[in-house]
Amino acid sequence: MKIFPAIDIINGNCVRLTQGDYDREKQYTLTPLQAALEHQSQGAACLHIVDLDAARCGTAQNAATIMEIAEKTDLFIQAGGGMRSLQTIDAYLSSGVSRVILGTKAVVDRAFLLEALHTFPGRVALGLDVFEHYIYINGWKQKTSYTIDGFLSEIDLSLLSALIVTDIAKDGMMQGTNLTLIKELMQRYTLPIIASGGVCTLSDIEALLEMDAYGAIIGKALYENRLTLKEVFALIKTKGR
Repeated sequence: MKIFPAIDIINGNCVRLTQGDYDREKQYTLTPLQAALEHQSQGAACLHIVDLDAARCGTAQNAATIMEIAEKTDLFIQAGGGMRSLQTIDAYLSSGVSRVILGTKAVVDRAFLLEALHTFPGRVALGLDVFEHYIYINGWKQKTSYTIDGFLSEIDLSLLSALIVTDIAKDGMMQGTNLTLIKELMQRYTLPIIASGGVCTLSDIEALLEMDAYGAIIGKALYENRLTLKEVFALIKTKGR
């Protein structure tokens, strides 16, 4: 199973939100680059980065910071937030980012999603932020009429490199991830699914391993020292996954 330590960026700073609420932001002393290098030093091979400013306003506010991380690390980086034009996607992928994550723009503009998938084959993931099965957009602020299944039923899933599902109710709460949701999605869909939101204990990791999940994103638990990458990788090695 792939582990993606998370770095969320606001105004160039490394932060975490609680339940996607921008008014419940906690800033950390590590810069995004320092955090990335720290994760790499602890054995991480992958990284999940979100430009929260861009997710809210639609323009790549922290692109330079993310591109610097891509340049100065050897990590497989998946980046999201404000990916609302082919030019923006191309800029990130050309800078060394391995995979981009489409969210709001993909949900509201199906033609754009299709064009991105065909223009950048194998390098586009879909990030769905959900609450009670409904998809939220624009930095988790706006509820759509789409359920997860309703939206996915209208897409050729074979074109996606991965599906990242964040349960907003769990994100930043340090109370465990929504294992039931991930399990249900894995039973219905064959594409790689990455669990996000609330992954904070070795029990969460073990449960996802037992489900044979493709990947998990870990954020606040690392910054709050509730979990270490050393422990996570040791568990994965023990399970042979």
